[in-house]
Amino acid sequence: MSRRGFRVAVTDPRPKSAWLLVFVATATLAITGQLEPWALAATSAAFALSLWRRPFPFAWQTNPWFLNVLMMGITTGTTIVALDGEPSTVALAHFAAGAEAPARKALDTALAANAHYGKTLLGRIRRRVENVAGAQPGSVEEALLYAQTYGDVWTDDAKKFLEKALADRPKAEPTARAEEADAG
Repeated sequence: MSRRGFRVAVTDPRPKSAWLLVFVATATLAITGQLEPWALAATSAAFALSLWRRPFPFAWQTNPWFLNVLMMGITTGTTIVALDGEPSTVALAHFAAGAEAPARKALDTALAANAHYGKTLLGRIRRRVENVAGAQPGSVEEALLYAQTYGDVWTDDAKKFLEKALADRPKAEPTARAEEADAG
């Protein structure tokens, strides 16, 4: 059976399960604070419009070309939003592309925002975060969540680059909180 064999035709109403999936995903992102208010409002408006027009969609809602262009725009926008908030991911992308200077700049920004990124990515702090909502910006938990999510895409070469960047950083006086976090 091909992929198209089990898909609903574009001209047919969307299955109710599709709305449930969108609702659950949106609610999860909203509850965990990972969705900007404007994005939540846009998603809610699109959700309401699509439910309202489900039995009688607008012509553009059944045009496969328009929907593909719209999906490409959504994918591009999602990538931009995702990379905007994570300088460590931007650093990895630059490094993978061979652009070490921008990678180093983005990595320095990431380490300035959360000094724990390097240690968690290198496995020097080993814990799991159970309460995602409790991770505050700049905390060990935030760095651990990043490492849990993206750590496996940091190659050995990228980790060597990270180790060099950490070695080049000036040593700050450890605080009681930082020492406690490192002790884990």
